[in-house]
This record gives sequence, C-alpha cells and structure tokens, in this order.
Amino acid sequence: MKFNFFGIKSVLLFLVTLVSLSFTFEKLSAQTIKTIVNIEYKTVCENTFLDKIELRSDATVFYFRYLFYNDVKDFYITIYPPGSNFSWYLRGAKKVMYKCTAVKNVRQDGKMINEDLTKMLKVTSDGQKGNPVTFTCEIHFKLLKSTEKKIDLIEAIGQKRNKNNFNFLNIRLDK
Repeated sequence: MKFNFFGIKSVLLFLVTLVSLSFTFEKLSAQTIKTIVNIEYKTVCENTFLDKIELRSDATVFYFRYLFYNDVKDFYITIYPPGSNFSWYLRGAKKVMYKCTAVKNVRQDGKMINEDLTKMLKVTSDGQKGNPVTFTCEIHFKLLKSTEKKIDLIEAIGQKRNKNNFNFLNIRLDK
C-alpha cells in the first residue's frame, strides 16, 4: 500500500481553508450596518438609559444601562431571559411584536456577571448608601423590518406603563 502524502496534505489544506472561510462569513454576517446614539425615547422608570442601538445585518441590539442606589434595604433588580413571561419584547408599527432573542454581557459596575442569560438573574446593590451601582446589558432581537421608524422596548407583556419595569417608549430608529 502506497501512502500519498500530497493527497492528505491537500485535504487538510482544503479543510483549514473551509473552516477559515466559515469564521470569516460568520463575522461578516453580523456586521453593524448602523449605530444610533443620542437616542430619543420616553421612559417610565427613573435612572434607565439606552446608550446606543446597533442595527446589524442579522440582529438589532439595545445597550441598556440602569443606575440603582443602595437607599433601600435588600434592594435588587431582576433581569429575565428570553422566552420567560417577563422578558423584554419590542412593539413596532401596527403592533408587530419582536421577541427578545438574547440578553448578553450583563455587568455590574463594569464587572461581567453573566455573558449569556439563560435563567432569571437577581442583582443586588453592593455599593455604599447614596452611591449608584451601574448595571448594563445588551438586549438582542432579530433584525427589525426596515419600515420600523419608532418602536417600544417593553419588559413583560401588558406592563407598558409599569413604573417598576425597564420600558422605553417611542424609540426613534430613523435618525
């Protein structure tokens, strides 16, 4: 039996090239098409902010920030994963609903506490009384229709006006 070294080498080179191309395609498929900063919106909960929105080729990502103060004993916030009854959703024109697909990069004062949320997370304030604790995360959705110009980001169906929920109304996407 004759061993064909060049044939094996060609097959290995082909496989390495194929894997390399798949990584390149994955990076290209998630490119940011547009980033919106200085976002116009209304919120029902104090100290909540949308720092930016990324409209990617395959998704829409909201960068959420909340400042909470350690003024109340045992104060905590709860973040819900996609698919739960209390997870975020988007409501667009003609009441089109977009379900949250992921909550990622959950941080408290810059420290990563959860990379990809799959179950309910309670975050407590461990700061000094009167000093805010900064909580941030990315809220992911599938790519929105190009016709969407204003959208609502709501935590839990039926909770649009709840002042304890992290809701953002009339978010302008056409800037």
